[in-house]
Amino acid sequence: MTDKFEHAIEFLLEHEGGFSDHKNDAGGVTKFGISLRFLKLADDDINGDGEVSEADIVGITKAQAISIYKKHWWDKYKYDDILDFDLATKVFDSAVNTGPTRAHKHLQIAINRLSDEPIAVDGLIGPQTLKRANDLMEESTDLICEFRECLAHFYRNLVADNPQYSVFRDGWLQRAYN
Repeated sequence: MTDKFEHAIEFLLEHEGGFSDHKNDAGGVTKFGISLRFLKLADDDINGDGEVSEADIVGITKAQAISIYKKHWWDKYKYDDILDFDLATKVFDSAVNTGPTRAHKHLQIAINRLSDEPIAVDGLIGPQTLKRANDLMEESTDLICEFRECLAHFYRNLVADNPQYSVFRDGWLQRAYN
C-alpha cells in the first residue's frame, strides 16, 4: 500500500465506523462503510456461501474492507495520481460516501470555479481533471476548500429534498468540511 492510500484509508475509517443498520440509510446494512447495496452491485460474496447477503456485511473484517476500498475505489479511480495527500483523501472519502461519479463531478465543478478555462463536468477523473487538480493544488489550497463547499452544498440539498435524511445532516456536513 502507498503512504497516500494508508493516510486516506485511516481518514475514511474514522468516518465509516462499525456495523450500522439505520432505517433511513439507503445503502442498507453497512460495516466499515461497506454497504450491502454495494456488495450486491459488485457481486462480492465475502463469506463464500453462494449469495451476497447481510451475513457478508456482519462477517466482513477490517482487512477485507480495506481490500475492497483499495480495489473498487482507490485503484479503480487512480486516486494515487492526485498528488496532494489531502485532496486525494477528500476525493476518495467523498466517492465512498456520495458515489464516485458525483464526487468526481464536485471536484470538476470546484476546478471550474477556480479556473479561467473550464473542463468537462462528466464525473470521470481523466488526464485533464488530474492535471488541473494537481496544478491548482501546487498553487494553493483553494481547490480543496472549494471542493468542501461543493460537498456541503450537495448534502444540504439532499436533506432538503429528502427530509428522512435529516438525521445524517450534521455528520455529513462535518464530513464535508473535515
